[in-house]
Amino acid sequence: MRIFHYTIGLAPQRSGGLTKYATDLMQEQQVENQVFLLYPSGSRWWSNKIYWRKDVVSAGGIQTIKLKNSLPVPLLYGVKSPKDFISQGQMSVDTMEKLYYTIRPDIFHVHTLMGLPKELLLFFKSKGVKLIYTSHDYFGLCPKVNFINAEGALCSLASESNCFKCNLKAPSTFFLRLRNSCFALNIKNNPFLRKLLR
Repeated sequence: MRIFHYTIGLAPQRSGGLTKYATDLMQEQQVENQVFLLYPSGSRWWSNKIYWRKDVVSAGGIQTIKLKNSLPVPLLYGVKSPKDFISQGQMSVDTMEKLYYTIRPDIFHVHTLMGLPKELLLFFKSKGVKLIYTSHDYFGLCPKVNFINAEGALCSLASESNCFKCNLKAPSTFFLRLRNSCFALNIKNNPFLRKLLR
């Protein structure tokens, strides 16, 4: 079976339960299956077209593929401009066709909705790929992923007005793209560079 996973990335650039669970699952699955990973990675500032590129390094035998120019990945920062998180034809049918025929997945296992264009899900579904969604974060339900409201209390009701208040002071989409750039992730995980920038 050919299993294609989507996560926000791998260690050391990404950390936390989602990354650990997905990595452990992929390593176990690859014993009897072909396993591939798609993750958001970097942006071209002059274009909003989403494309993909095979990664030069595999993660423990798992072939990784970068989704370039993905939708923004907000992590815990929130969503200031919702329109920037809605893909509308940014990933061409030709691009999705090439990805599909490169991987030929039987299953597409989505571990987060962050950065993932909706049209890719619809495209895979149209090709008969089984879709699995395992929610490790609450991004599909809460733009800040934590169900904590603007007052710092547990949010008991997701609503337009409550979400607006929570995300009013969220950073810009430009900040999110910069924060999730390959350059910033490399600095974050390099102790020497972190000391230099303090």
